[in-house]
Amino acid sequence: MRLLRFLFIEFIYNGHMQSLGVASIVYGASKLFFWQPILYPIFASYLLFQLVYIFDRYHDLNDDYSTNKTRSEHLLSYAQYIPIIFLIYLIALVVILWQTSQVQGIIFTFFILFMGILYPIFFKNLTRHIFLFKNLYVSSVFGLMALYGNIYFYIAPISYSFAIFVFLYIFLETMIMQFMLDCKDTVVDGLKSLKTLPVRFGVERAVAIIYVIIFIKATLYIFLAYSNLTEGLPQFIYLIGATTLINLVAIYLIAKNNSVGYLLSAGKFLLWSIIFSIKI
Repeated sequence: MRLLRFLFIEFIYNGHMQSLGVASIVYGASKLFFWQPILYPIFASYLLFQLVYIFDRYHDLNDDYSTNKTRSEHLLSYAQYIPIIFLIYLIALVVILWQTSQVQGIIFTFFILFMGILYPIFFKNLTRHIFLFKNLYVSSVFGLMALYGNIYFYIAPISYSFAIFVFLYIFLETMIMQFMLDCKDTVVDGLKSLKTLPVRFGVERAVAIIYVIIFIKATLYIFLAYSNLTEGLPQFIYLIGATTLINLVAIYLIAKNNSVGYLLSAGKFLLWSIIFSIKI
């Protein structure tokens, strides 16, 4: 039971769910752009983001203790091994890239890794001066992962308009996710003078704004989907509907101070691997 509890907390609190979410985006995007899953970029994307999350958690370990005691205590229980785990992930990523990726894919992967490592050190703090900077930063990186398979193998997307459509969809979904997650960090972010949505407007008003963004995004993308920008793929309609439902449930729970809402928001990108596995 202790091992199962450890693994459960590790999965929930140490970035694995979000890393799998990114891998799910790459999986879904590969079905969109290549009509079949491309395994190596999927594995590489998981390792890439797990490296970023491990570094971020380790860097902010002391700051997070006041707002996320469970995660901090879990990480502290094996903190001395985290650099070794980071190195193992890094070696595995290098091996996969060296054996399977084009040079452009290797450069892009390490660019994302470098920018991810700089995020807690430098870029996150720019939000003190630029409203929502960290949200825009993270959302842009997530959006680019829709094209990771294309960059990995250096293959241009068949339709650039569709590629932009998918990028913006993930970008907006990540912004919504980040706004929700910021609601639990309001105290710490406020002490750091980070200009996040809930710090600027308060949690209650931020929740109302998030509701509005969810409805506007869903309406816009349903319209665009039926304008044939989804290349006639019904899975995208299912994705829009399912993600919108999860967003609404998540923000409702967050407004009720229920931590399950944060888990739903962080895990919603797992839908990509589920929905795009459906054969229609």
